[in-house]
Parts: sequence; structure tokens; C-alpha cells
Amino acid sequence: MVPRERTRPGRYDIMAFSGISLLALIPRVLHILEIRAAGLGDFLRLDPLYYHEWGRRIAAGDWLGSEVFEMSPLYPYTLGALYAIFGDGLTLPRILNALLGALTCGGVFLVGRGLFGRPAGAVAGLAMALYGPAIFYDGQINKTTTALALTLGFAGALCASEGRHRRWIAASGALLGAAALVHENVNLAGPVVFAWLAWPRGGESPARRLALAGIFVAGYAVVVLPVAVRNVVVAGEYVLITSAGGENFYTGNNPAASGRYSPPPFVRPDPFFEHEDFRAEAARRAGRPLSRREASRYWWEEGARFITGSPGRFAWLLRDKFSVFFNAFERPDNFSYDNFARFSRTLALPWPGFAAIAPLALLGFILSARRWLDLIPIYAAGGAYLLSALIFFTQSRYRMPAIPFFCIFAGYACVRLAAMAGERRFRHLALSGAVVVASLLFVTRDPGNGPGFEAQNEAILGELYLRAGRPEEAVEHLRSGIAVMEPSAGAGNPVFARIVGAARLALGLAERERGRMPEAVEALRLAAECPDAEVRRDALVEMARIQEERGDTHALAETLGRALAVDPANQALRLRRARALYGLARHDEAADELRSLLAASPPAAPARQADAWYGLALIRAEAGDLPGTRAALDRVLAIDPGRRDAASMRSRLPGGGGAP
Repeated sequence: MVPRERTRPGRYDIMAFSGISLLALIPRVLHILEIRAAGLGDFLRLDPLYYHEWGRRIAAGDWLGSEVFEMSPLYPYTLGALYAIFGDGLTLPRILNALLGALTCGGVFLVGRGLFGRPAGAVAGLAMALYGPAIFYDGQINKTTTALALTLGFAGALCASEGRHRRWIAASGALLGAAALVHENVNLAGPVVFAWLAWPRGGESPARRLALAGIFVAGYAVVVLPVAVRNVVVAGEYVLITSAGGENFYTGNNPAASGRYSPPPFVRPDPFFEHEDFRAEAARRAGRPLSRREASRYWWEEGARFITGSPGRFAWLLRDKFSVFFNAFERPDNFSYDNFARFSRTLALPWPGFAAIAPLALLGFILSARRWLDLIPIYAAGGAYLLSALIFFTQSRYRMPAIPFFCIFAGYACVRLAAMAGERRFRHLALSGAVVVASLLFVTRDPGNGPGFEAQNEAILGELYLRAGRPEEAVEHLRSGIAVMEPSAGAGNPVFARIVGAARLALGLAERERGRMPEAVEALRLAAECPDAEVRRDALVEMARIQEERGDTHALAETLGRALAVDPANQALRLRRARALYGLARHDEAADELRSLLAASPPAAPARQADAWYGLALIRAEAGDLPGTRAALDRVLAIDPGRRDAASMRSRLPGGGGAP
């Protein structure tokens, strides 16, 4: 058995750490540069877009917010700090992610070295450095890299403490707290670690062991309690970090659930809407308004009711969740590893993936079982993500924080296999090979992706090609996805109806880029019938843009009116419609739109208010209302004293100092 390396890292370890980190950094930076060159560097959707917008609000001064956190706050606050200092460009956060990911690969070496010796640590660090999905996620605007680094740091500090050294124990508690502010489900490791620290050993008194466990809890509390206090101060609700637990629990435990992410039909699968959709449905069922905490409790209870009422179905769900977690397919969430490999030559290289790491990790887990007490920290850290997958559901990025521990066990397995071969222990080598082969067959089985999943991916891939400036390929993939999903959407499937609507919107934009206007208009017309209000609005706005380019002002005014019916608070649309109505000499209707804009609550931006008053000045001038014109222009100039068109018009009014 390989002994534990208890000495402090020396010169060779520092060199290995630096070499592994540098090796890891090179493909990560190349990948980021390639997706930027492909036109995808600024393309965000779903969670990345949500975090980006949240970070921008923080950078603009909204540091506290007004509600209980609905998503983990540490990553967006990090973005907010970066945006406040350097601006809201996306290249710097990606590069910093890549740097953190590369240092984490070096950290895998250090933790593996401490547990299993230098050779095992080196193999583990190299495996992490070359792990394809890690290269992909380290280039994303998302919290995965941060969660991975902090979880490894928590486990590494706990291993370094050997269950005795107070400073390392306090650091591990603080790092667990920080990891929980990124991925709250890592909290599942806390009780295991507490028990490990509190359990008497080596003649130490129970009081001392309990004190060490208390130090761990104190380190955790120092990081997490300020967030809990913030939730109470801001929203008056006792929520530790976020209120999304019940929603996620019900998503993974309901009559229609599977091991894959499958939102209930009343939820729009978009972080900008899904939390409020859950709260609205809970309030509808409860018959009264619910706070975020109350709504979360409601969905916890609904999920528990399903489990107790359908134990057989729940047992099948557990099996399916386990199978999804241990499948080599990188199940996409916001973006797909396989899709991005089409736009990045670096990512398209044959990097080792889950199928290469997981079978060796299982063998390392078995071979190191005698050391189980020493390994509790990495069992707890990695196991928290497996357990949370069984409680909730799995996507590729949700298992990523467990991958460093897979790599550590895989590194140990490689060293042990080499030793067996060198010592000619062929029986042990054969048994170990059988474990690896059986595991490989299990993780490489068919992931069970149905036609609907593939069709959704075709639509997403089409949008990527559109964003990359390749409309021909975009049209091909969008039409392929729509053709498969359209029957289900037409039959009333709300998820497919929303996805088809968004795909038709993208198809309209792609056809417009190709110069095929009839096809573009038809796609946008169909998208404007989507049940998702945001898709309908965007489709109508794009139709209006085409009509404006054609000079079809009548159709423009009508389309903008439909868009405003979908989004009445959109003051930019209201101003555009007022201009169109003014161009049609429908002055009374134009004036009504402008007055609505000026009466809006919250008030429109000053620049739009100035535009609205200037429009009213033009309308009153057409009607011969000189006092009204003068008053409207005075309002424009009060808002924007340097506005030349208003000043010129004001000077030309009778009594204004210029020619009438």
C-alpha cells in the first residue's frame, strides 16, 4: 500500500504544482480565445446571463438586493466586484476562471500527494488538467469552477488537519461555508465532517474532540451567517442562504420526474422566471400569497408527499438518478460540451472524459478502502454531490465539483496497477482489470436521450451557429429541431411550445441574415404565437424592424401595438410606436402613447422623457397650440439643457427670439 505523504511540500512538489497548473492553463486559455474568435465570447443564456445581469446590478450599487436570495450569491458578487473595477466585459472573468481552474489542477496534485504519495498525486493532477469537461467549464461565465476550487480546498484543508490541527480545521469550515455560497448542496458534507471530528480517537478526550468539531462549525458560521443575517434584514425571512431548495426538491421528486432535469409544466425553465413561477403556483394552490421561504417549504412538502405516497416510483427514480450521475454523457444544462467543441479546435481534441476517469476512480476507491478513516474528508466532499444528485437531479455541471476526488482515486489506482504489474501479481491485476472493464461498460451505456432531447439540442445548436455568424448552418439545425418538436408543441406540450417558439424566432433572424425576407417574416409570425411572452415580444420587435426597413409604417404601428400588449411596461416600444403613429398623422394616438410613457411608474429614463416631451411639442405645433408647444419644449430643455433640436425649435417660436 502506498503510504500517506506527511511531509510538507518541498521543492519538487512546488515544481510539480507549477508545471501541472501551467499545463492546465494553456488549453483553457486557447479555448477561451477560440470561442471568442468564433463569435460566442459574449453569448450568454439562462444561468450565465442571470449571473451576468445580477453582477451588473451589484456593480451599479445594488449590493443588498430586496429579496431572499433565490440563487447562490458568491459567484455573482464576485462578478459584481470585477465589473465595478474593470467594467462588464466577459473576457476577464473567463480568463480568471481559467486561472482558478488551472490552480485547482495543481491543488489536486497536492491533495493526492498528501493522501497517496507523490506519484499518485501527479497522475491525479495531470488527469484533472487534461479533463475535457473541466476545460469547457473553466471557460464559462458560471459558478462551476469556483465551486470546484472551494470544495477541493475544504477537503484539502481537512485532510491537512489530520483531524487535530485547529487552524486547518477552522480553514476547512470557512472553505465549506464559501463553497456553500456557490453550491448550497455541499452542506450535506457538514454533518459527516462534524461526526468525524467529534468522534474520540487516539486517547483524546470527548471534550477536546467536540471542541475541534465546534471550531469547524465556527469557521463555517463566520462565512455563512452574514448571508443569513442579510436575508433577515432585507426580506424578514429566516433563510440560511437561498430559498430554491424546495423548488429543486420537487423538480427531482414528482410524478413526472426522472434523473434528468425535467421542470414541471407550470415552470418556464429559465432562472429569470422559474423561481417566481414556482412561487405563483404554490400561492395558487395554497389560495394565498406566499413568501419565498413559504413557497420553498410548500414544495419540500409536496416532494415529500410524492415520496411517501409512491415509494416504488421513488425507488425507480433513485436508480435513474444514480445511472445518470454515473454516465459518461456530459448532460448539458446552459451550454453543451459537445456543441462548443464544434467551435473550438482545442475543445475538440480527444481529451480524457468521465469514461476514462470514473472506472479507475472506482478501483482506487476499492483499493484504498482500508484507509477509510483518513479519507472521510474526500468521501464527504465528493459524496455530497452524489447524494444531492439522488435527492434532486443531475446535470453534468452538478457533478463537476466531485471530479477532483475521482481524479485522486484514479491516480491512486494507476499507481497501484503499475505496482501490481511490476511485482507480477497477475491475479490482482486481473481482478482490478475486471473492475475497470465492468465500470467502463456501466458508464458508457446509452444515456437514453430521446428524440425530444436531441431536437432541443438541434435548436440550441442552431442558435449557436446564428450567434457565430453562420446562418446557413443555423437554419439547417433550427429547422431540424422544429420539425421534431412541432407535433408535441401543437399537442399542447408547454415546454416544447416555448422551445419551438424560441427556435422560430432564431430561425427568423437567421433567414433575415440570409436575405430571405418572406421566410424570415413567416418564421417570426409563427414565433409571435408562442405561449412565452418574452418570445412573442421579441418576435414582434423583429417583425417591426423589417417593416421599418421596408417603410411599411401602417404595419409597423400595428405590430408595435401588439408588442406593447405583451409588454406594456416597455417604454422603448411605446416611444417607437408614437413615432410611427406620428408619421401616419395619427396625432391623437401618438400623443396618448407619449402621455402614457410620461405617466409610467417607475418613471421612464430621463432621455426617454425628453424624447416624449419633444414628440408632444411636435404634435402641439402641428395643431397650432403654441403655448402647449412652448411648454413641452421647456420641459425637454429642463431635462436636457443641451438638446439642440429642442433649443432650435424653441428659438423659432413667436417670442422665442428667432424666426417663427
